[in-house]
Amino acid sequence: MKKIHILFPALVLLFFSCTKVVEFKGEITEPRLVVNSIFNPDSVFQVSVSRSRFFLDDAPVENIENAIVKLYSDGTLLGTLPHTSEGIYEDPGIIPDANKEYSIQVEAQDFKDVSSTANIPIPVPISSFDTLTTFYDNYLENMEVKLEIRDPANEENYYRISCYAEAWYWDELAGEFYYDKRNMWIWSDDPVIAGTEGENEIFDTGAYNEFNIFNDDLFNGKSYRVKFYISPWELMSDNEESHFKLHFYLETLSKDYFKYLKTRTEHNANDGNPFSEPVPVFSNIENGIGFFGGYSSSEICIDHDGYLYWYK
Repeated sequence: MKKIHILFPALVLLFFSCTKVVEFKGEITEPRLVVNSIFNPDSVFQVSVSRSRFFLDDAPVENIENAIVKLYSDGTLLGTLPHTSEGIYEDPGIIPDANKEYSIQVEAQDFKDVSSTANIPIPVPISSFDTLTTFYDNYLENMEVKLEIRDPANEENYYRISCYAEAWYWDELAGEFYYDKRNMWIWSDDPVIAGTEGENEIFDTGAYNEFNIFNDDLFNGKSYRVKFYISPWELMSDNEESHFKLHFYLETLSKDYFKYLKTRTEHNANDGNPFSEPVPVFSNIENGIGFFGGYSSSEICIDHDGYLYWYK
C-alpha cells in the first residue's frame, strides 16, 4: 500500500513530535494513453503521445513511439501522422484551418483506443493598438499597452493576450549582431484579466492569471480596450545599433482550450500546498488523458529601438 509522508512546516513541528503518515486509500488505476495537441493555422499538427503514471511515481515520462495516430477533418481522414521523435507525431503537409472541426484517434498496444474532437475558432481582429512608456520619478517603470477588441455579438468568445520579442544586439568586439528571441512576461490590472470585486469577477479562483486569459462577459458584442504591461527592462541595450521587434497577439481560444488553461492555472496555484484540494487539469481525451484543442490569432508587430539610458 502506498503511503504519503507529509512534512509540516517548522512552526508546526514545535507542536508535534513526529511526522504524520497518511495512508493512500484510493484506487491505483491502470496506465492510460496521454495525448496532447494544441494547434493553430500558423503551424502543422503536432501530437504528443505518452503513458500515464501514478501521481506518486517520480519516474521519467515514458513516450509511446509505436502508436497509430489518425487525423480527421469534418469526418474525412486527412492522414496517419508518422512518428518523428520522442513520442511526437506530425505531418508537415497537414496544416489546420480556422472554423473547421478536427478529430483525432490514437491506438497503441496494451492501451484502450482514445479519441477527441476540437475546432479552431475564427480569429477576432485587433481593431486598434497603442503603447505608452511610463516613468516614476524619472525612473523607467513600465510599457503600457492598450489593445482594442471588436467582440462578435451573440456568442461566447474566449481570449488570451501574449507577446514575444525578437532582439538584435550589437556586439562591438565581434563587429556583428547576435539574435535572441524570448517570450515577454505580461501583467495587467484590467478587470477582464485581473478580475474585479463582486459578482462579475471573471477570474475568481484566487490564483494569478498566468496565461492572461479572459472571456467576453463584460463586453459581449462591443468594442473593448484591454490594458496590460510589459517590462521595458527586457528591451534595453547600451548600444544604439541594437534594435527589437515586438509581436503582440490576440488569441481567440476554443472553449475547451480556455477551460484547459484556466484549470492549469488553478492546479499550479495549489501545487505543493498540503492544506488545499488538488485541482484536476481539464482533459477532453476520451478513454485517456490530455488535451486536444485549437486557437487562432491576430498579430500586431512593432519595431523598437530600445532604451539607451535607464533614466528619462
